Amino acid sequence: MKIYQFKIFNTVTQVKSFSKAANLLYLSQPAISKHIKSMEEYYGTRLFNRTSQGVNLTKAGRTVYEYGKKLLETHDNLEKEIDKHLNLENLNLIVGASVTPGEYLLPCTIWTFKDKHPKIDIQLKVNHTEEIIQEVLNNKVSIGIVEGEVPPETNLNTKKIMYDELKFIASPLKFKKDIISLEELKESPLILLNESFGIRQKFNQFIDSNNLKIDDLNIITEMDSITAIKSAVESGLGVSIVSHSSIKKEIYQDIIKTFDINNTSKDKLRVKFKLIHQNQTDQPNIITRFITFLSIQNEQIFC
Repeated sequence: MKIYQFKIFNTVTQVKSFSKAANLLYLSQPAISKHIKSMEEYYGTRLFNRTSQGVNLTKAGRTVYEYGKKLLETHDNLEKEIDKHLNLENLNLIVGASVTPGEYLLPCTIWTFKDKHPKIDIQLKVNHTEEIIQEVLNNKVSIGIVEGEVPPETNLNTKKIMYDELKFIASPLKFKKDIISLEELKESPLILLNESFGIRQKFNQFIDSNNLKIDDLNIITEMDSITAIKSAVESGLGVSIVSHSSIKKEIYQDIIKTFDINNTSKDKLRVKFKLIHQNQTDQPNIITRFITFLSIQNEQIFC
């Protein structure tokens, strides 16, 4: 059982709805349901009654809620006391990120961390993976969160913090199939991110692993913006491939759909996001605290 699960549980209790809690906590509704189910399995009893009007606490759930409030309050007070020892007031933290985590994942993380440590000034810089690696090496950013490969010769500390899946996307008005063959993909008008994106590099590897060449594809244009890619696909100009985290809203709104490629491995389309930072023996406390924050809570604090 983890601290953030009590935060999720208490939020659901207060708003009496999984979907409303998901919006407040910047999580998906399935993620909320998963955590509540995990707590119910841990305690061996149902904690919520589910109805068409929402949810309400069972008798056992009321007990968990009361103790959860005390636990969260105690933990908040503990963190404030620890911050005093670490001298975390009036400090700057510069976080560098490649495009996907920087635009679609980290804003919620930074908001959550800032909420816990309001006297810390946090800046987010978004660039391509190669540039973020250089900025970490040159001490222009405190830590980086990137997709793609980090060259071992950089001697940076690296830690996997989450995975994301690449998804083939199309307009639901123009594209009706849920699964297509590689031959059909070759004929489809493709709108791709340019080679500087980790997503594009992963797609190139996927094509190569299926004994195809980039020249075999019908690439109609390349872009340097995920937002532009989504707009083009939504307009029905072609199909593309992007990270799942960047299209959650569009899928929910049913303005973009995903489809699969028949007889191909989804593992080939998984992207690893890594946290990178300098290997320092006298690392500033603020960096250590943010790294710990990311490592302990893992994917649950991302948008």
